[in-house]
Amino acid sequence: MAAQKRACDACYKRKIQCDWEAKHPRCDWCEHQDLSCTFDRVRGRRKGRKARVVETAAARDSHPSQSSLGKRTEEEPAQVPFLVTGQPNPHKLFLQAHDSRSPSSTHSPSSRDHVSYAHINYDGCHFGHLSHQNGMPILTEEGRRWISSRAGEDVSFRKLQPQPRRYMKHQFLADDLCKGSPSIYALPEKSLTVKIFDVFIHSAFSMVFPLVDKDLFRETLALAYESQFEPLSIECVSAKACVLAFVSSARLFSERDTPLPNLDSERCAAQARHLLSCTADEATLTSLQACVMLTLYETSTGRLQSGTTFHAVACRMVFGLGGHTRLPPKHITTRSDRERRHIRILFWLCYIIDKDTALRTGQPPLMSGEYCDLTLPDGYDECYTTYLPRLHDKVPLSDDEAFTPHLPEDPRLSHLKEKVSRRLYSAQAVKKTNAELLRDIRELDEELEAWRLSIPAIFRPALSISNKSRVDVGDCLPRSMTHIIMHLGYHHVMTAIHRASSRCISGADAAADAEEWLPGVKSSMALALEASRSTLVYLRAAIRGVAGEAFWMIIFYPTHAMMALFCHILMDPLNPDVEQDVALLASTAELINILPIQRLTSHELAHIELVTEFVAELCYLSRKAIAKATAEYEHRQAL
Repeated sequence: MAAQKRACDACYKRKIQCDWEAKHPRCDWCEHQDLSCTFDRVRGRRKGRKARVVETAAARDSHPSQSSLGKRTEEEPAQVPFLVTGQPNPHKLFLQAHDSRSPSSTHSPSSRDHVSYAHINYDGCHFGHLSHQNGMPILTEEGRRWISSRAGEDVSFRKLQPQPRRYMKHQFLADDLCKGSPSIYALPEKSLTVKIFDVFIHSAFSMVFPLVDKDLFRETLALAYESQFEPLSIECVSAKACVLAFVSSARLFSERDTPLPNLDSERCAAQARHLLSCTADEATLTSLQACVMLTLYETSTGRLQSGTTFHAVACRMVFGLGGHTRLPPKHITTRSDRERRHIRILFWLCYIIDKDTALRTGQPPLMSGEYCDLTLPDGYDECYTTYLPRLHDKVPLSDDEAFTPHLPEDPRLSHLKEKVSRRLYSAQAVKKTNAELLRDIRELDEELEAWRLSIPAIFRPALSISNKSRVDVGDCLPRSMTHIIMHLGYHHVMTAIHRASSRCISGADAAADAEEWLPGVKSSMALALEASRSTLVYLRAAIRGVAGEAFWMIIFYPTHAMMALFCHILMDPLNPDVEQDVALLASTAELINILPIQRLTSHELAHIELVTEFVAELCYLSRKAIAKATAEYEHRQAL
């Protein structure tokens, strides 16, 4: 066996004598965590190019102070100790995970076959995937067997299986569609629509989701309500669909102090869906607005799959209208300028939704950044320093012609999500070697850190959130939601980046150079775990700042984080911090139950009940796994 030698990466690769203790007291990971370092590099035989290009998340090519983690140490220390794998854990279960590229493997497919972020892979085991219907985990037979082996209990999670398709709520509307009844064109009272429109343009919601332009939509209202007799023109039908979609989305921005009158949002949305099918041959700004609004409506009501369908149509329309390349004029002088500007704004909404949807669901993105001009709107950075700090819940932002919408997420983070999807979770990512995969993880981690540092301190996401961290999101809902989405989005991307390293575990025992990069994989997986912990801790601390309309947008984050925590507990049930992790997992049920929701629908109530029961089952299995591992350890100690 080759002798061990303590050396930094640079000295090791250059084959020169390294005084590690004098020059580099600790490796990057331990320097970041302020821990004693026990890193020893194993000098093995050279294996050609593969041995030369091995890079890990823990051992960088450059000096530690120049690495991504080194930069974080200089700026702000982590508040929660990460999990550090030192000596081998004698109680760790050996996973029979084989490299899917090996033709001799006769076992179930390894994690190399499941690279989508929507698939749950942990330490080389494929547990299942997140349902496109409700975002809940659907466990594989392999995953259930592994959980049973760790907890000593049979598991089924039958309640998590996809539910049968629900029937349309309004059966009379379906009859109208079949008979071609004129009621399909019926609109709410104009006075009600005008009131909803007035609430929208004077709400801060319009800053984040600029669905309509105030001047152009007034023209749409006039066209929709003035045309009452058939035959209706395509422009008129499109205007009616746009108005109906807008009215259905009122539940997203209705004021808390002055609520809007009750209206049948479901019927309005169903009418809009039907009318859009009659105008799909031609892409117009009016129909594009309707598609974007229906995307938000379907998503906000928990019909995630339906929402992605309308999103796909919206993406094709915005491409057809040139929103992906044509930049709007700096000064609005004509109606055409106003249309170009709003099409470009809707492009950004589609782009942000597209990248988030692709990363969450594992489906390919519809809008490739390579085909889009991603120049940010003029003055976008001023939103963090000018608009948001002085913003309150009711402000007529739309009266300012120079107003730059803030958008629901920073477009630069959305662009990074696209890179993560493409480089770590695409079909091409399956073919990457461990060295190539770890290199991409390191580079994406550095890009994420650069983005984080570019955000002003008042909104900048913290590296890690602990129970002792002070979380102040403010009393203003738009500012609080910006703060919350920033933090949740950051930890979401951090998890997505570093969780990909778990695929390297598959076939690790057969790799001759595994000891060289395996410590980096463990460190990367610890970062993903800590990001999941931070998600739950932060959301619990910031719960009062969550908008009630954002239930289905927010619910994804704790659901996904608790699965990572659960897998870690079962993987290492004797870890000193395991009781804290179980307590954090148990708090997820309470967290979901106290999410502020304005009007609970039967669908949302059923989902809350489903998540609550699921968390209870995870906590039960976690405690069984801890008890089983403790008994086995005590039995071995007694021998």
